[in-house]
Amino acid sequence: MSLLSMQGGASNGIVKLYAQLLAAKLSMCTGADGAAVADTVAAADAFLATRNVGDWKGLSKAQQSTVNGWMTTLDNYNNGYIGPGHCD
Repeated sequence: MSLLSMQGGASNGIVKLYAQLLAAKLSMCTGADGAAVADTVAAADAFLATRNVGDWKGLSKAQQSTVNGWMTTLDNYNNGYIGPGHCD
């Protein structure tokens, strides 16, 4: 599935996870230390290997909470709250 063709709106945690995961991976590709989120990236990658954006509503509340937790961790990394810090 193409990232650019994803639909689901702002309430779809899988869409948010894809966005934050992409941003984190781009940061790491340009040299940012990803140690603080390595486990989260691995877990998100494993999850997304078997799920797609259309699966969000079918996830249990616990699964949705897990996805949102990964997204929040990656958002915190991308915004410099955890990990190597924010680039100025």
